[in-house]
Amino acid sequence: MKMKVFSGLFLTLTLMMLTTITRGQTPFGTLKVKNADNVYIDRTEITNLDWLEYLYYLQREYGENSPQYLAALPDTTQTSSSNKPSLYRLPAYHSHPIVGITCKQAADYAQWRTKAANIILEQSGKKYRFEYQLATEEVLQQAFLQQKDKSIPAQELKAVSRSAKKIVNIEGNAKEITANGTVVTGADNDKLAFETYRQPDSLTSFRCMAKTVR
Repeated sequence: MKMKVFSGLFLTLTLMMLTTITRGQTPFGTLKVKNADNVYIDRTEITNLDWLEYLYYLQREYGENSPQYLAALPDTTQTSSSNKPSLYRLPAYHSHPIVGITCKQAADYAQWRTKAANIILEQSGKKYRFEYQLATEEVLQQAFLQQKDKSIPAQELKAVSRSAKKIVNIEGNAKEITANGTVVTGADNDKLAFETYRQPDSLTSFRCMAKTVR
């Protein structure tokens, strides 16, 4: 069954397309990684709103009691407090990085994003396709060197702008899951530090890398 792309299901993804379509064949929501052939990376971490749209698709497509939907729910013990519902669902937190996510959940999101983006391209008559995956340690390191502003890792995550004009927040906001099964934990001068991913927590998010397939 094809996804209902223009039913409001992919609002953010469609906006990404509208803001990047004039930049040629750059995958939606990403920027080119310098000195790398056909490698792109998300400007920021994946946000709560991005994740809510993903959940909305899974709920509509498979049902809220389906294994697909239930398997994608974040660990709400990492995103809740005693006097608030799950923070990732609150509008005030829509622009914050999604947390409480496992490596597999992040990888599954990247697969879904590939499918969603390529349906948009197909319906727009484009011949090329985009392919997303979890960012690797190597690509994050390259993007980190490209990132102009470096800051101290946050103890409390700040909101991000998915329409940022540059790559931001690598090691300066959320820790980030990689395709290597590790997380970015900080940096020593211009070199990122990684440690083995263990479990979801309230400070760990992720971003995708991508390529254009012609």
